[in-house]
Amino acid sequence: MIKLLYPKFWSKRGLISFALIPFSWIYQLLGVLRKKFASPIRLSQMVICVGNMSVGGTGKTQITLWLAKVFRKKNIKFVIVTKGYGSSLRGAKLVTPTDCAADVGDESILLQEIAPVIAAKTVHAALPIIRELNPDVVIFDDGMQNPHFIKNLNILVIDSARAAGNWRIFPAGPLRENVNSAINRSDIIIMIGSKPCNDFELVQAVTSSQKTIFNAGMNLTSLHDASKQYYAFTAIGDPERFYRLLAENNLSILGKRSFPDHHNYTPEEIEELKNIAKENDCSLITTKKDYVKISDNNGNGDSGDIICADVALDFENEANLLDKINEKLHKKS
Repeated sequence: MIKLLYPKFWSKRGLISFALIPFSWIYQLLGVLRKKFASPIRLSQMVICVGNMSVGGTGKTQITLWLAKVFRKKNIKFVIVTKGYGSSLRGAKLVTPTDCAADVGDESILLQEIAPVIAAKTVHAALPIIRELNPDVVIFDDGMQNPHFIKNLNILVIDSARAAGNWRIFPAGPLRENVNSAINRSDIIIMIGSKPCNDFELVQAVTSSQKTIFNAGMNLTSLHDASKQYYAFTAIGDPERFYRLLAENNLSILGKRSFPDHHNYTPEEIEELKNIAKENDCSLITTKKDYVKISDNNGNGDSGDIICADVALDFENEANLLDKINEKLHKKS
């Protein structure tokens, strides 16, 4: 698992990025070989993959949450499969309310609150549980570059602010694969962000592909006291997006601290953050993905006095997106 903070040189082309290009070639070669020797599994269920083309957070878990809520309303039997990022997981496990992020990953804990979730290191490991549950739909949270299973619907999620970064492949840039390759394999493209994407080259590539494109904003689901001061912290792939969201909601951010993606907090770290808040007479605020990791049950500290800033997606044309997904569901059935 790639566990790091988004380096600045991924945003623009420079000497550091240029020096890493040979390692990008190796990364690409490994991807080609992985695809060449893979034997893709075809599940009997409708398979939806919510993925991205870059390392770090793009909002795909929010899309997965949204899909889960849609399917629940429609009484569609489904299960979500995650990779258990940031956990000690080996094999696969049906996530339960008593599990913690260290065992199955933060995304698994977050998603399990509203849907059945299988945390699995590989697709093969998840198969016995999928067969036992026998859902109508299987949603893979991540896995667009995984050649080991066949997808019926590929949803490509792009962060409108980061876009394609410096357009270079990891580790010289943030991309997991070539931009056009990702776009061509996608059925639906969702741009997430409060502002339009200013990467003209990416916008042109997406538009010329004639793929179905949807835009979505991200809003806080509850009001927070704008008269207070806050100290924000998070361990998500794109911490700056979280900080921007707080600022857009007129919250005064006294300070902030970013941890590596999927970081599991220690009691000492939580205590240190609480001391900072106390010394500065401010409130701690974090994302829901972080919040679910910070509780006595998880052994990582006490979540008391920490504010959870939960978010929801706001689509420009949600009805058309639902029609597109229903169309795929009916074709599969």
